[in-house]
Amino acid sequence: MIRTAQPADLSAIMALEEAAFPEAERWSETSWREEFTQADRRVLVDTDGGEVRGVITGRVVIDAADVHRIIVSKQSRRNGIGRGLLDALLAWASQTGADQVLLEVRADNEPAIGFYHSFGFQNLSFRADYYGSGSDALVLAVSVAMPREFAAAESRWVQ
Repeated sequence: MIRTAQPADLSAIMALEEAAFPEAERWSETSWREEFTQADRRVLVDTDGGEVRGVITGRVVIDAADVHRIIVSKQSRRNGIGRGLLDALLAWASQTGADQVLLEVRADNEPAIGFYHSFGFQNLSFRADYYGSGSDALVLAVSVAMPREFAAAESRWVQ
């Protein structure tokens, strides 16, 4: 089940963060707390029996949205959890008036790039050394101005 994250989910989110990223790239607990407290942001979790299996967070500013972070636990990958989370965040962005959604992804992360392309994200630009020296990023964007399958996606999660 996908639902809006609660502050009580923070410890589970931090466990996902620690398992998914090397220490130098991890978000702090303070960073995650800010995602919960900002009115222009949405944090969603996928849960099963109370266990948080994935999380996504994003922000809408006027007519554009950004995906800030998406994490799925290693044991839950390839089960549609990431797809459900991204569907729900795109639906939220569209409903709040965003025309497009942007994100950064490591330029060498082919599985993630393929995943985002499957949603219609297109390469927009390139950021050298975005993740540190020698770790470049692609900036991807998708239009959400026209309702498409996002209305159906929204019905799959609970607020």
